[in-house]
Amino acid sequence: MSKIKKTVSALLDGYYYPIFVAVIVLIGHLFSCEFFAFSLIFASVFLGFLLCDTLKFLISPFLMTLFTVSQKSVLAGTFYSSPFKIFIIICAVTFVCFAVAHFVIYRKKIVVSEFLKSKLFLGYVLLAAAFLLNGLFFFEGFTPGNITYALALIGTLCISFALFAVNLDFTNELKKYFLYVLYVASMVIVVEFFALFAGQIRIENGEIVKESIIIGWGICNNVGAMMAMLIPIHFYFAAYKKRGYIFYATGVLSYIAVALSLSRASLLAATFLICACAAAVCFIGPNKKQNRIITASLAFVGILGIILLWGKISKVFGDYLARGFDNNGRFDIWLHGLNEFVRHPIFGAGFYSGYPTEYQYVPFLPYRYHNTVIQLLATCGLFGFLSYAFHRFQTVKLFISKKSGVSLFLALCLSGLLIASLLDNHMFNLYPCIYYSLILLIFEKTEANAPTE
Repeated sequence: MSKIKKTVSALLDGYYYPIFVAVIVLIGHLFSCEFFAFSLIFASVFLGFLLCDTLKFLISPFLMTLFTVSQKSVLAGTFYSSPFKIFIIICAVTFVCFAVAHFVIYRKKIVVSEFLKSKLFLGYVLLAAAFLLNGLFFFEGFTPGNITYALALIGTLCISFALFAVNLDFTNELKKYFLYVLYVASMVIVVEFFALFAGQIRIENGEIVKESIIIGWGICNNVGAMMAMLIPIHFYFAAYKKRGYIFYATGVLSYIAVALSLSRASLLAATFLICACAAAVCFIGPNKKQNRIITASLAFVGILGIILLWGKISKVFGDYLARGFDNNGRFDIWLHGLNEFVRHPIFGAGFYSGYPTEYQYVPFLPYRYHNTVIQLLATCGLFGFLSYAFHRFQTVKLFISKKSGVSLFLALCLSGLLIASLLDNHMFNLYPCIYYSLILLIFEKTEANAPTE
């Protein structure tokens, strides 16, 4: 029995398991068989809780399971049906039971001090308090959603950090594994995005119709932001791995996908990231010479291609040219948020005080303000903004203190998410918060200055 346990736990903690999760996610997404995919992933997770002594195995499901959701199932109302709700409740309860069993079985491996001693601990506590106190004293605007959404934010941003902080072996090997999982997750999104062109995305008169870019688990902005945020991971491998040119190519492919998503905020973040990464790989890692040649060649070909093919390119990306710097209603949303802050300056007007818009993709989420700072001021007031400012100070201080190559690329990942969130809702879309917190955790706790190859 111990031999079987050792073999299965090694598989779940190994480099093949993320590939297994990715393949199941893609099958579930592309063929709209989410029940099948979720069942297999959850079954493997439950097995991991019993057989693995740390939560390393849980990283892949945490980062990729949502990408199973397809547009076909969303339109069919699958995720609002009674069978699915019952299925999720059963899975959630079982997940909690197996998680508790894991912590009981492997209690000697649980190190609560890893979270309590974290340099980010106080910032997370203040953020959690700010979320819970949203809209305090604005009784006429109170809704139970203020609390449930606050708990959802705390779960994805704070508890996910704490959960993994207390039960991982923070070694350099874990850091390499985590970067690998991020790369796999990035490629899952890219494959799903290009799969849309096989039938769903409409092209009229040579121009992509932005409204048709809906992937199921998100619209064009969500997809674009996730792909943009993970671009630096490709370039990390391009800098350090043998045959790094392959990863350089997938990084460029990811950037092209972001551009095709027609999300202006995501493209802004992605352009900053790819320029920073292309410059970095010319001076960091063992592949510097190779990357200098690739970067110079791509820059030349890119500029020449834009000049020669501008007619076709301008058609494909007509949405960008048509919208230009149009604020798409954001100024009205921001003004509403600032007015809410003026009316309720200490704890804000609550998460459900958002400016109503005609389109809301996920019904159970509140209307949000398309800007992290205004979102915090409007919904959580000065207390929320100062809590976030303190948290941001802690994270910047943490990254500045590390000067390894991996620290640069992980910092760029987070900066991409934060830049895009100044023009959109990504930091309050819940799922990106899991990526955000795990990147911070792995960066802080692993040996950031140790060699990674």
